[in-house]
Amino acid sequence: MGVCIITAAPITERNDSRAHVIPSALGGRLKPYGILSTIGNQLLNDKVDIPLVKAFQPFMTLLDGSRDRGQNTPVKVTDDSGEVFNMTFGNALSSTRPKFSMDEKENGEIQVQIEARSINELRTMLGQVKKKLPELDIEQFLQQAKSAQRMPVGAVTVQVKVGPEVTFPAAFVAASIFAAYNKLDVHSELQSYIQQLDHNAVPVKMPPDTFYFYPPKEAVEFTFDFGHSILLIADSDRSKALCLINYFNIESIGVVLPYSGSQSVSYRLI
Repeated sequence: MGVCIITAAPITERNDSRAHVIPSALGGRLKPYGILSTIGNQLLNDKVDIPLVKAFQPFMTLLDGSRDRGQNTPVKVTDDSGEVFNMTFGNALSSTRPKFSMDEKENGEIQVQIEARSINELRTMLGQVKKKLPELDIEQFLQQAKSAQRMPVGAVTVQVKVGPEVTFPAAFVAASIFAAYNKLDVHSELQSYIQQLDHNAVPVKMPPDTFYFYPPKEAVEFTFDFGHSILLIADSDRSKALCLINYFNIESIGVVLPYSGSQSVSYRLI
């Protein structure tokens, strides 16, 4: 069954693991066997996939991207007043946390104000108040509660951290996985690069032969509003292959790979 392209360990039926060309959490569907061992896959998950998913997750949520399992996580957005909300596709904004205040007035009255996100959350918070105010009638309080939607002040903004520190390592790995899937050569420095990759380093070490690539003409014709594409072109005369990876039509990254084939070939994945 070959060897793992990350650890060089022989792949067996017991350690064979699906190789994600694009993480499934970002809509990736191609997950071939026979390329990564479980240990190699875990290394890539920790060092490459998780940072990439965190960077692009807001796009999956805001555009209702399709994934093979699980749901897209809410995106935190901030309005002009600094209030933070959760945003999900097709739903109203919701507060990220409940609000609570309890003030004693000069006349001895105690004023309690609660903003909860659900009846169950309100009931739980009232239970905490009842510990200090045993006379509180929780059911009567619930009957007086009003349902309202908090509107943001001004525009809402979301922070997205997408850059070469995250996308270049991911594209470098994806290019070799896609090449291996098509029975072509992986990059000769793939194993050594993954072993030394550290996202806590400043600056993060960039992979070799990886660069932003924006051709003057579309290399792949898209039939969708957003998504990913991979184009691999191998040239037998130059003994090199160019892998072009496009994330969400936002970043287009090229990776040069070795090629030992006798004929020029091309493959693409959309």
